[in-house]
Amino acid sequence: MSQVLQQHKKVVLIVSHKVIAQKKTAFLAKIFNRKKVARTFEDLNKDSQILASADIIVTTAEAWDVLTRRWKSRKGFS
Repeated sequence: MSQVLQQHKKVVLIVSHKVIAQKKTAFLAKIFNRKKVARTFEDLNKDSQILASADIIVTTAEAWDVLTRRWKSRKGFS
C-alpha cells in the first residue's frame, strides 16, 4: 500500500461491514498520518468529494457499487 501511495495513486480498501470500515479507517489514519483516509457512506454527493480528496478510501462492497455505477461521468475517477 505504501508503494502505491508514494506514486501518488489512490488506494481503495473494500471491507464487508460498516463497523469494520469505521475501525479500519481509524487504524489506517494512525498508520498513514500524512495521508487523508476517509470512508464512503453510500451518499453520492459526499462520496464524490471523498473520492476526489482522499488518498485512502475505505468502503463496503455496496457503497463502492453505488459509487462506481457510472464511473465515467463522475469526478475523481481517472
